[in-house]
Amino acid sequence: MTNIIKGLLLTVVFAGSSALALEQPDYVVVGMADGNEIRRYSPYVVVEVEVSGSFKDAGNAAFEILAGYIFGGNGSGDAIAMAAAAEPRRVGAPRNLAVAAPVMTAASSEDQAYRYTFVMDKKYAYDDLPKPQDERIRLRQVEGHTVAARRYFGLWTQARHERSEAALMQALRDARIVLAGEPMLARYSAPFTPWFQRRNEVIVEIEWPVSAAIAATATLAASR
Repeated sequence: MTNIIKGLLLTVVFAGSSALALEQPDYVVVGMADGNEIRRYSPYVVVEVEVSGSFKDAGNAAFEILAGYIFGGNGSGDAIAMAAAAEPRRVGAPRNLAVAAPVMTAASSEDQAYRYTFVMDKKYAYDDLPKPQDERIRLRQVEGHTVAARRYFGLWTQARHERSEAALMQALRDARIVLAGEPMLARYSAPFTPWFQRRNEVIVEIEWPVSAAIAATATLAASR
């Protein structure tokens, strides 16, 4: 894949401004833990791949693999449009599917391996998506779940992610919240977004229900 195509892919996947505001999975904020959100997510579908390598190299490899699926490497041969418009159209494609933000990264069970995930637009069910031709790619239905999320801004570096992850983990320990999964890096912003405006999050699944003290801080109008 050329650098131009890869740059285009990154641009349309990430929501970098109101003009590129892609859909996000629906969630409701049900509490706070030391400034971090406790969210209940509705079900959604993802397309993902596991790759080995360094934090940077694994990301480059994963994007190239998933781009093959996005641009027609699937059972139907359809290209999956990642435009931000509510009704995306792509000339010549038999069918257009939309990808949502964020793009998520999580450590795999193997050393130096990562799982990269594209969240699909919420209007599509699992059975609506074409089957990947590349056996490394997996479609997966994610059921409703609860997470803790810590938002931060800046460059997509491993060190910055690890600092934010450590802060979130400490806050959850202090609140006696039990983890139910591994931390993930969620990226929302386009590559051309100024570094200080790039929205990122550390997200980790937690057990539900949370403590009464956390649930008591619930907010009402946080659905997206």
